[in-house]
Parts: sequence; structure tokens; C-alpha cells
Amino acid sequence: MSVQKFIYSLFGPNVYRIHRSNDASQRAFNYSSNKLESRSQAVLNFLSTTKSILYYTTPLWLVFLYRRGYCCMETMTDLAKFGGCASALFVALLITRGIGRTMNNDYCQFLNILSDAKGSPKNKDKKKLLRGYDFDFNHWPYDFRWDDVESKTSWSKPPSFWRRIRSQHNNIVSTVLIGIPEEILAYVISHTFGISLTYPGSMKLLQAAYGSALQDNRAKLVEQSGGIRSKLIARDGNSIDTMFVDKREK
Repeated sequence: MSVQKFIYSLFGPNVYRIHRSNDASQRAFNYSSNKLESRSQAVLNFLSTTKSILYYTTPLWLVFLYRRGYCCMETMTDLAKFGGCASALFVALLITRGIGRTMNNDYCQFLNILSDAKGSPKNKDKKKLLRGYDFDFNHWPYDFRWDDVESKTSWSKPPSFWRRIRSQHNNIVSTVLIGIPEEILAYVISHTFGISLTYPGSMKLLQAAYGSALQDNRAKLVEQSGGIRSKLIARDGNSIDTMFVDKREK
């Protein structure tokens, strides 16, 4: 296998199920990973869940560390060492998982189909082959973008940072003392945990909680009802996971 394919295996999506809705001679089945891939993925999932918990509880444990007097250079050094060890473990797990994937014929075949579909996003035959797999949605090539049917120039751009502040404050003092800190705080909140609160389905914890139920019901729609999964890109850059079922002749 080439170096490029191995890199794809390192950072490629997780495959959950292989649909056979278009081939009556073969039954659909859940993706079966080997021991290298499955055990590495289990530890990676644990690390990802732990990171999410720490991320959303940041205010709590930061206050705890501060009140206990742990916010000092010595503590920061220990945290840096811990972070370095965790990063080394993460890289080792990625490599182990990648090796396991290269030894799995089903995953290698999936990578080829995914690469072909991304290289020719308008090719319906290649997209049809790709829809035979259920995998991580963030790696799914888009099927529709809003600017495919609407010009970008028709969408008015939001006001600039300075103009937005000046429209809310009458003098330079309130702009500097209130307006700028408000905008910075709003930006930090909206680009950290604010997005997850607005779109709770993107939170790793919720995905882990109901992910298996979504996969089971998605498989039923695809395999029993001929559902077509698609990825839509909205104006704000968010990706929308959709499932279309044609019931006009039923």
C-alpha cells in the first residue's frame, strides 16, 4: 500500500455498516474491524469522551485548581508533561489503528470508493457506491451547496467588527470600555461551547449516547425504504445531514 493510502487510513473516517440495498444477492452487515483497529478505536473513543467532558467542565475545574492554589508554574509544568504523554499515546493509537485498517479489505475498498467520490463529486455512479457505506458524516462529500443555486454576491455580508460596535455605542469611551470587551467575549463564547449549545447534536457526549440508535434507524431507511443520505452545506457553513425517501409510488 502506498504512503498516501496509509495516511488516509490514519485519518480516515470510521465505517459502521455496509449497506447492500442495491444488491439483493448480498446481505447488509455491520463493519467488522480487526483487533488492532477495534482496540485502538476503543481507547481513542475513551480519550475523545474524556476530552469532551473536560472541555465542557472547564469553568468548574479551573475554579477548583485556582482555589486550591494549583494555578502555578509547577502545576503548569506537570500539565504540560501530561499533555505530552497523552499526545504521544494518541499518535501511537492512530498509527496502530491505521495499520489495522490497511489489513482490512473492506476498509481498503471503502477508501478507494471514498477517494473516487471526492475526486468526482458530480459523478452519480460513484456517489451511489459511496452511499453503500455508513461512516462518519464529517468525511461525507457534499451533495448540495447553497451557492450552487444562488450567487454569493446576493447575500449581504455582515457588518464589520468596528462598524457593529460603533452602531451600538455613541461615544469612543463606551466603545472601548464596553463594546470591544463585549464583542471579544461574545466571539469566544460563540466559537467554543456556544456552537455546541446551539447545535447539541454536534456534541461528542450526545453522539455517544444516541449514536447506535441513529445508525440502526438510518440502516432501516437505507436498506428497507431505499433512503438516500445526502450532505447539504448551508449559508453559514454548517453541514446538514439529510435522508431522502421517495414514497411517491408507494
